[in-house]
Amino acid sequence: MKTEFLERLQSKAMGCGLPCQLILVSEKLLSLRLANSQIIQPAVSENFFAFVKIEKRGRVTSSMAAGPEAWAVDEAWQGAAEAEQGPKTGPLLLAPACRQPDLDCPPPPEPRECLAYAEDVLGKYQKCAGRLAVRQRQVAVINSAGLLRTHAGQLAHFFVSDLGYFEAAAPSFRELRRLPCELLAAPDKPKAIPQGGCRALLGSRAVSDLVEGICQCGFGGREFLEGRSFLNETNLVGNENFTLTDDWRLTGGLPFDFEGTSRSCLPLAERGQGQGPVTDLALAARLSSTSTGHCLPPWEDDGALPLDLVLAAGEEEDLLSTLGDGLYLPRFHYLGLVDPQTATFTGTIRDCLWIEDGRPVGTVPPLRFTVSFLALAREIQAVGKERKLMAGSWGNNLVPELIVSRFNFE
Repeated sequence: MKTEFLERLQSKAMGCGLPCQLILVSEKLLSLRLANSQIIQPAVSENFFAFVKIEKRGRVTSSMAAGPEAWAVDEAWQGAAEAEQGPKTGPLLLAPACRQPDLDCPPPPEPRECLAYAEDVLGKYQKCAGRLAVRQRQVAVINSAGLLRTHAGQLAHFFVSDLGYFEAAAPSFRELRRLPCELLAAPDKPKAIPQGGCRALLGSRAVSDLVEGICQCGFGGREFLEGRSFLNETNLVGNENFTLTDDWRLTGGLPFDFEGTSRSCLPLAERGQGQGPVTDLALAARLSSTSTGHCLPPWEDDGALPLDLVLAAGEEEDLLSTLGDGLYLPRFHYLGLVDPQTATFTGTIRDCLWIEDGRPVGTVPPLRFTVSFLALAREIQAVGKERKLMAGSWGNNLVPELIVSRFNFE
């Protein structure tokens, strides 16, 4: 997207005579896969879509279209303008006037650079499977009140598994290349774990899913207002080792939400004590407060959630030695929500290793679990000193690894 194109759309929005809002997203994705000890050639895809909301006589209609920039905007605008009138849903709340274009972004890597990175990994782990993806994304929010905010960014993400698991992300491919790819692996010897559960070291991806699950169940403003948040019952989110904030500045996230409101950097839990939900314009109006800037993409869900989670680091430099004997659990698989009031999820573990005397000695097969993520956060015994960036859809998380006293299995 170019500045001239966005300025023309801003003039159109301000001159249409109706309250309206446009959200534009442009993406370019370069990806390759590692499978069966081979590199599948890089693929490049480009996408653009527009989402338009218009208020007419107290009713808000919306439409979305994907395709070439000008065509997609026209299609989405026409779809919203011609949509059948439903029940009264207005007014359309708009962020105040602000002009803040920012389209600077690191240059994308050449496919040959990605191939060279993948070949280096294959040289170290010959039977591995994984994926490298580099995403360039531009997001623009425009409204009839005079708002024009844009942001451009790059995210490089890589994971690989081979009798173990490694994952990393960075704000650019060049930064990702500087990160050491060190796969914690074990001999191909299946190990049985104690019946029922055991002490566990959660890897960064598992911790990222843990904090996302807790936020999904507790820190959304809509869920809080509807009495479906665990914060309606308790402020005890974790123990003293659990301090969680939402801070896009540390994760390379969007500086504004999908209404164009600046994202607040907020404490969510301080030493285990929950601090309160996040909001968008509509939820803030219902709470007689101001928006915290956490409106979700409207084509995915209504409401507000924190998207850039930062878990405080601890003091442990060698968590494997601290664990001694137990399970190394790098990631969850097929997570499903069971009970939002207790943040209980079901799923399976994947790529797990059994640890003895601080060393991996064998692999652990996938096992099913149903556990409360709140209960896990209250069982944290040790937190790592190093934090890793974990990639997400519309935000990223910065988290350490951590040890919980017990992880139960079915």
